[in-house]
Amino acid sequence: MSFRSRTAVLSLAAVVAAPALAGAQAAPAAPAAATAASSAPLLAFAPIAPTIKAGTTKWAIKKVTPDGKAEDFGSRTVTVQPGAAGSWVVLDAQVNAMVTMADSLFVQASDLSMKRQARTIEMPQGSIAMTMEYGADSVRMNVEAQGQKQAMAVKSVAGAQGSDVLLMLALPAVQLAPGWTGRIELLNPQMGGTMPLTLTVKGTEKVTVPAGTFDTFVVEATNAMQGPVTLYVAKGGSVVKAVQNVPQLGANIETVLTK
Repeated sequence: MSFRSRTAVLSLAAVVAAPALAGAQAAPAAPAAATAASSAPLLAFAPIAPTIKAGTTKWAIKKVTPDGKAEDFGSRTVTVQPGAAGSWVVLDAQVNAMVTMADSLFVQASDLSMKRQARTIEMPQGSIAMTMEYGADSVRMNVEAQGQKQAMAVKSVAGAQGSDVLLMLALPAVQLAPGWTGRIELLNPQMGGTMPLTLTVKGTEKVTVPAGTFDTFVVEATNAMQGPVTLYVAKGGSVVKAVQNVPQLGANIETVLTK
């Protein structure tokens, strides 16, 4: 059985959510550059964990055509709240004209390690519901779509992520500098395990979004499944903007901080 969603229009979430939502279809071969880049140092979440605070962050999603015309395309809201003793519950809600996704992540507060994840996606073709239980070296998944159910186990590694949401929260706490590079490992059932998302600081730029004007580091995020995503990380602040080209839409999808 095969499940594939249209999460390619969900900004950076596409980079990690689309592989997590795909089924047994063959994954494309990793470009040589992406394979080489996987040697980048693994991003350590434990030193970053104390910087995570309860609260809500909101972004607007825009569709921007090559001639510069922008139209509202959706929204993203991430809420961090205390869970059971020693944990955080991270709620990630994304909405656009094509899909609605609600993702709940249960993570250890000490090192942001994934414990459990629950995701629902609503599309015109129907709904998908997923639960993921993270173990030391594997992730047990249950997927339900179109009246069918599938259980699977996927090889994993310590610190593997099934969503970009923790990266969005943690990246502002990283000591970024021009030339910095790092990676996180993304859960990818298509490939039977994980795959690297490589992060490289390309420079700095002043960026204006609805939340204000910020001096940012420009971080390019690449993997073997999607085109690159450019993240603008405010110095001492949030990820204020993310840009991804989506060829099937003939436009860029821009996610911009509003609150």
